[in-house]
Amino acid sequence: MKATARALSPLFLSVGVLSLGNGLFTILLGLRMTADGYSSMETGLVLGAYFAGFIPAMLTAPSIIARVGHIRGYAAFAAIAGAAVLLLPIVTHFAVWVAVRVVIGFCLAALFMTVESWLNVRTENRSRGRLIGLYQAVILVSVSVAQLAVGYGEPTGFALFSAVAMLYALSLVPVALTRAEPPPLTPPSRLGLRQLLHVSPLAVAVTFGAGVINSAYSNMGPVFAVCVGMDVHGAGRFMAIGVLSALVMQYPFGWLSDRVDRRHVVLGMLIGVGVASFTLLLAALYAPASLFLLAAVFGGISFALYAQGVAHANDYAAPGDLVAVSAGLLLAHGIGAILSPALAGVVMDALGPAALFAYTGAMAAVLAAFCWYRMGQRQPKPLSEQAPFAPVPETTPLAAQLDPRVGPGVEPRGDGSASRQ
Repeated sequence: MKATARALSPLFLSVGVLSLGNGLFTILLGLRMTADGYSSMETGLVLGAYFAGFIPAMLTAPSIIARVGHIRGYAAFAAIAGAAVLLLPIVTHFAVWVAVRVVIGFCLAALFMTVESWLNVRTENRSRGRLIGLYQAVILVSVSVAQLAVGYGEPTGFALFSAVAMLYALSLVPVALTRAEPPPLTPPSRLGLRQLLHVSPLAVAVTFGAGVINSAYSNMGPVFAVCVGMDVHGAGRFMAIGVLSALVMQYPFGWLSDRVDRRHVVLGMLIGVGVASFTLLLAALYAPASLFLLAAVFGGISFALYAQGVAHANDYAAPGDLVAVSAGLLLAHGIGAILSPALAGVVMDALGPAALFAYTGAMAAVLAAFCWYRMGQRQPKPLSEQAPFAPVPETTPLAAQLDPRVGPGVEPRGDGSASRQ
């Protein structure tokens, strides 16, 4: 494991620097648009546009990278992303910001795909579980550090945008200097949503719901924070604590879901998200000092939902379909993530910034009701037949190939064959 981690350290370094830039950019954009007087709905539309670029990248970026090579592809996408970030403070037109955010989403997805395909080929099967955990830890810690750093600049200025562009460019250096041979890259297959509903309706709902809830918090959380009276440093801490707590709570929930009916764990988590949401709503009105603690509870539960949805689907999917299932679930997650910030913004504009958590709480309640309904439709999967939990990150479909449940060299059939849940 140590030798593998050392060999892959340039790739982890690239991912860390890239995630620093992405984490800083997301919170910076929300704060900048709030300071410029944009409505919450307009801010949500711009921030949600990231996933509007992410989805076409899932379909086209692998063929581009395969044609030009990993290093040249990474360099091109990093350069475009950096230039796009620098354009934003120069041209502050709403439509331009939406378009640029789509372009950046496409480029970031392509950059993560490049690294993940490399990691997949270079990782030994016996160390896949630990390597995917390390990969997710690098991303979460980097995003949290970036969110804490946002207070050391002025969102209305040019410096923080320049810092994001610099980080995107610097993430290229370890990739460009590595002596490792780039691997072949083929686009991952995915199951359509209709086929996924035959694998597990609950898994589709949970991953879609995770996209709705987490995208609302990740993108509109900074808007909420400054609107309830926090300064930029406070908004950064409010966001970072939610992300860091997810790193801590992912594994306890995974351990528990491998030992009991996974649906009970998912139901309990959804109830927890709902309770934390409505408690945050009340705290924003009556006890602001408790917001940071409650953000840790909310983030620790909500950011762990996606991996539980994937694990539940894998309990019922055929072995050759695991990558395709994960890719399809990521598409469902992305659709939720596109729609959610703007919808949350509409609610916040109508009812006030604290209504962000009325929105997430209502989403969690609907999902919990659906989970309860599905639990009555059939008997639970025997524990001996459940697939083991793995902390699959919400980056690109190629991350699913790192999943130890898949193993190296397993190609998805993509024919939709799986038992119904």
